[in-house]
Amino acid sequence: MPRISLNDTANLARYDAFLRQSPFATFYQDRGWSQVKNNWTPAYFLYERDGEVCGAVSALSVTAKNGYPFIYCSRGPVMDPEDKETWQAMLADLGAYARSINAFLVRFDPELSEDDALAEHFSDLGLTVRSSELPLSSFTQPRLNAILDLSGKDAEQILMGFDAKKRYDIRVGLKHDIVFSHGRDTHFLKTFSAMTDTMAARKGISTRDHAYFDRMLAAYPEAFIALGSYEGMDICGALMMPYGRKSTYLYAASLDLHRSIQAPNALLWHLIQDALKKGHTAFDLGGVFALDRSCHLYVYKKSFVKQEGITAYIGELDLVIDQELYQGYIG
Repeated sequence: MPRISLNDTANLARYDAFLRQSPFATFYQDRGWSQVKNNWTPAYFLYERDGEVCGAVSALSVTAKNGYPFIYCSRGPVMDPEDKETWQAMLADLGAYARSINAFLVRFDPELSEDDALAEHFSDLGLTVRSSELPLSSFTQPRLNAILDLSGKDAEQILMGFDAKKRYDIRVGLKHDIVFSHGRDTHFLKTFSAMTDTMAARKGISTRDHAYFDRMLAAYPEAFIALGSYEGMDICGALMMPYGRKSTYLYAASLDLHRSIQAPNALLWHLIQDALKKGHTAFDLGGVFALDRSCHLYVYKKSFVKQEGITAYIGELDLVIDQELYQGYIG
């Protein structure tokens, strides 16, 4: 079994190197994610052909509400979906690993676009495909994301792809003396965390806490917090995750001050331009949970992806180990 010992520094380094260059990799499959989700048990698997790494998967396990272990390969695995040989080997290994820890389910949800032929391919591999037939609330991670395509475009072309009202809001923000700054130190962490807490209390929503953001920054050296300040006060912020070819606008917060100057929109435009300068080909604004005005995230994010539209992922690919426990879990 190509499971990597957690003491095998050489192969763990190969795992890390492969993820950094794979077009199928996401930060959720990076080993840093186990530091963020520090109540989950990590296991890493590496696959090679002719001496070259061709696939990898991070499998984190936790005890589900039914009292049995559940294995989640968040936004994984990291391998070509058409590489049937590697997928078959990986599924056999993950199945054996699941049985060894008495897990009832191994779940994958790769960032692959919804595709009937691909869904049939995965079903033929023995996976239960959970996709567009289910309500959007049924998935562990959002199945719909707003992904802005940056490839082959300059800043003006990207801006002109936005909804007209969003372009107006951004230009309003740029007319004011909003100062943007990036950082990872205590000042940025405390400021953003306090801003998030204030916003959550105002809107009556739950959100991540200071400790979670601290773990994110510790686990990912490329992650950073961006702040927008006006008249000497930090009034909006975002936690950014640049990884591989994509920048992810992971968390955002703003104070209920100077709303007319459109600081959050100006900050977001600043971050899109920053991703473009870094050579990233995509900017992920995160998930939406409906395709109508009932979802305020959709209303906001669709303005930025007017040309691309909302991206629909294939959904969840479940390797069912115990059918009875699985039916109880998803039911």
